[in-house]
Amino acid sequence: MFVYSKKGKRRVRREAAPRQTCPARVARLLAQPHDIEARVQAREFCDDADVARRHGLTRARLTQAMNLLPLAPDIRTFALALRLPRGREPVTERHLRKMLCSPVWAERRAVWRRPLAASAKGATRSLALIAFPRDKSGSCVAS
Repeated sequence: MFVYSKKGKRRVRREAAPRQTCPARVARLLAQPHDIEARVQAREFCDDADVARRHGLTRARLTQAMNLLPLAPDIRTFALALRLPRGREPVTERHLRKMLCSPVWAERRAVWRRPLAASAKGATRSLALIAFPRDKSGSCVAS
């Protein structure tokens, strides 16, 4: 199919390529502390300073990353498998840190659902339902 530019030149119209998905930034952020934790348990590192030095991080940033480990298992599993098209992602590290403020997993799940449900894209809006199916009363089935 041909289209004409403003100057009247005939050009071939390119078909839009399907948007490729890649692992979400949140998934990469969560994968790093799990890898570090496994390697610390295997005694590859002496201490946190050694880990930070070898990964090119400050100790404060390493602590921030390692603090993401105690997420609810179902949230962690879903976040690690999350693949989205490039661009603005509905879940950020800030959302993950907000979840950690509450010691109750049900409240963490509610915080997790908010950005997914509020996302403007229909595909990501349904992610919350996939991650946390509900029964007829509207309460979360996963606990």
